[in-house]
Amino acid sequence: MIRRPVLIATWVLEVWIALTAALLVALWIWSGSEGSLATVLQLASRALPAGQHLLTEQARGSLRAGGQIARLRWENQGLAVEARRVELRWNLWALLERRVVLERLLIADLTIDDQRPASSDTPLDLRLPLQFDAPLSVDRLHWVGPPGLRAQAITGHYRYDGTRHALTLDSVQIAQGRYQGQATLLASAPLTLNLQARGQVQVLLDSRPITLDATATLQGPLGGVEDALQLVADLQPGAGHAGVPASTPSMRAHVTARIQPRSQQPVQDAQARFSRLDLAALWPDAPRTLLTGEARVLPRGALWQASLQLTNGLPGPWDKHLLPVQQARAVVGWAAGGWNIESLRADSAGGTVDVQGSVDPAVTATAW
Repeated sequence: MIRRPVLIATWVLEVWIALTAALLVALWIWSGSEGSLATVLQLASRALPAGQHLLTEQARGSLRAGGQIARLRWENQGLAVEARRVELRWNLWALLERRVVLERLLIADLTIDDQRPASSDTPLDLRLPLQFDAPLSVDRLHWVGPPGLRAQAITGHYRYDGTRHALTLDSVQIAQGRYQGQATLLASAPLTLNLQARGQVQVLLDSRPITLDATATLQGPLGGVEDALQLVADLQPGAGHAGVPASTPSMRAHVTARIQPRSQQPVQDAQARFSRLDLAALWPDAPRTLLTGEARVLPRGALWQASLQLTNGLPGPWDKHLLPVQQARAVVGWAAGGWNIESLRADSAGGTVDVQGSVDPAVTATAW
């Protein structure tokens, strides 16, 4: 009497195991078929939380082996990330260990547009449900401003181990410079950031090719409203300066700053000294210059005051990609989200400009 129920239960268990195995085999076969990648991306777009959107175009390949995506765009409350001509390959077995392991990730064009308003009251938590390990290769990167940034030929590696994010940058080209660096960021409070970067900048100075060494460090916590990052950056002659007389002035710059990213006025204090500085060598789309002078941002109680004095050894018209200023002095105050120009005097070939007044930050943002 007891044996019959046992046999039935055994038979049910065997059938369930067989069906589960058959389902897993079918799923494995399907994951390797053409079109499975596009299907999963469509399902993922429908499963996103409210406010998030995922758009994919011309996805080819399989879930198991990876493939190519002509366009991939993700949006979330003012943040938009769009990648074009994406090629990826991953290790699907790593998901069993709650890890996403990409063996290949190539992106031709990556655009990041962050228009989210600054937030000082929302706690930041950058923990992810899975660990990540991915090589990176991006042909062209466009960070939509203000201020905007364009970079190209980016190679590196990104890792997330459940505790911290880590990025190793093997190479990136920005304007006339090529840089390398490392950065780590704790995924939860206090969100400590440690970034170190170095590079070389190729410029022509007095018709001579010069190599400049660039270094920068950015360190500090990000989790609290009052937390600040410490920035130190230097630009000075490198090995390419060999053969140039020591008495010949060269391009140099030294910058220190204390930055509160979650504050309405992020730059709490800063000092910069520069000599024969060519902005076009450091920042894409900037005009060519030969700036010598200094700039400061200092707190004044609840206000901030910025001062600037400089001379430009290479003045010229905007349409020639030059800066139409020979000398400039300015003192500007900031309070309650607005700028007050206490004094601004600029000399150019066309005459002298004296300005006093206030600047609407909304108008400034539109101008950018």
